[in-house]
Formats: sequence, C-alpha cells, structure tokens
Amino acid sequence: MNRNKETCKAPSVVRKFKKACDNLAELVNEQLFDGCRKWYWIGDEVGGACDFEEADVLNPEDMVRIIENGMTYGEYAEWREANLDYGRYINLKSWLMGLRHDMLKEEVKENMKPILDCCCGSRMFYFDKKDPNVLFADIREVHEELCDGRLLDVDPDVFADCTNMPFPDGAFHLVVFDPPHLKNVGLNSWLCKKYGILPDNWQEFINDSIHECMRVLADYGVLIFKWNEQQIKVSEILDAIKDYKPIFGHRTTSKNTTIWMAFMKNSQPLHQYQVVAHGSTA
Repeated sequence: MNRNKETCKAPSVVRKFKKACDNLAELVNEQLFDGCRKWYWIGDEVGGACDFEEADVLNPEDMVRIIENGMTYGEYAEWREANLDYGRYINLKSWLMGLRHDMLKEEVKENMKPILDCCCGSRMFYFDKKDPNVLFADIREVHEELCDGRLLDVDPDVFADCTNMPFPDGAFHLVVFDPPHLKNVGLNSWLCKKYGILPDNWQEFINDSIHECMRVLADYGVLIFKWNEQQIKVSEILDAIKDYKPIFGHRTTSKNTTIWMAFMKNSQPLHQYQVVAHGSTA
C-alpha cells in the first residue's frame, strides 16, 4: 500500500524537479546574461547540461553556485576562459575556494607589469589605452553603444575584485584606484554602465580596497586615488579609510568635484588633514 502511494507521488516529484531546474536556468540567464540568451536542456534532459548559447553550457550544480555566490558575468567569464586556456574542466567549487587565485598568481608572475589599475573601466584618462607598463584590472566587462553613439568598452587584462586581488604582496610600483563614485544611480543607466555603482557598504568597500592596494604595492610605492564628490564628499571617504591618509591632493574639473590624491606605502599617516577648495591639504 505504501509503495503504491510513493509510486503515485513520483510523477509529481519529477514535475517539481523539472520546474525547479527550469527556474534555476532562468535565474542564471537573468544574472549572467541579462535575460538575453535562449537556453535549452541538451537532449531534452532537464537537470543535465543546459546550453545558454555562445558555448556557455552549465550543469545545475554550477548554476546553484553561480546564484549562491552572486557571480557577475565578468567573474563567470574568467572561470570559463580559464577552462579554455588550460584545456581541462576546472571545478567551479574549487575555483571559488581559491584555485582561481592560485592560477591567476602564476599567470600574473609571467606577465607582471610595474603599474596596476585595479578599477580600469574604459581607461578614460589614459593617453595610451594599451600602455604596455600597465596591468588593467576590473570586475566588469562591458561592450555597449551608449545613447550618444559612443562605444563603451570595459575590457580588462585580468578580472579582479579590488578588495581581494589575485596578486602577490609588493608586486607593483604604482597603483591607480578609480572606483565607482555613485551610490544612487539606475542600474540600466549609462552612468552605471560607464562608472559602475558603489555597494551599500561603500565605507567598508573603500577601506578594504585601499588596504588591498597597499598590500600589492612595493615599499615606498605610490597609490593614486581618484574620487568624484557628486554624491559623497571626499571628507567622508577619507574618514572611511583606516590607517592611511593621503600625502597631497589636487582638485580638477570646473566645479572642483574631482580630486586626485597620492598615498605612499610606509609613509607616516597624517594625523590631521583638511581638503580645501583647490585640493591642497593642511
């Protein structure tokens, strides 16, 4: 009798499983591909391998990890390209647990450059956007035409989170830090696409990023930190940074809203500072 009841339940359980798998695939489609891909289960085997077009094939186990870890497309693309580069399947769980950092450190050692831009974006302020002395890193990859017809191209050499970078200690002589400066901006706006968006815990993000930049700097290396005060004052930013203070700064733009600040590793912190109209410190 009990066996018959279980047999009757089986079709319902299978339907729920298939529905859950479809929902999972749609969540991944939205998270990684903005809902733009047409996906299907290879061989109509729901719960097997799901094809998201453009050689993006995922199993449910990896899809769950992508959702649970909040992976961006850039982070996912880094893992996918590592599989292609190394010619073997790299388990996503191992990748997320630290294999990514180990492999990238070896790659970076082979291609080390003296300068790191850890939030390179579209490299707007570079005279040479392909400067051979600079390692361009970012957590995003964007290739899109903006509303004014200009092309936005965020194409880093290395995908990296500026709060947890896959570079050895003391690897660079100069680090450039130009993080997102907006906390209130539409996710689909051109401003967000161009500059990115600050996380809700922006104070922690800025502090952790500065400490990580200092970690990868060589002794007496220089950190250039660019900030725009459109939404958050530079005084609030400096208050959020623990242990380090800038040596000097200079304001630019007609409204004096952008400030460039210079830090040096191993330099003595300034106990008192004040940013004034033209960017001097006192």
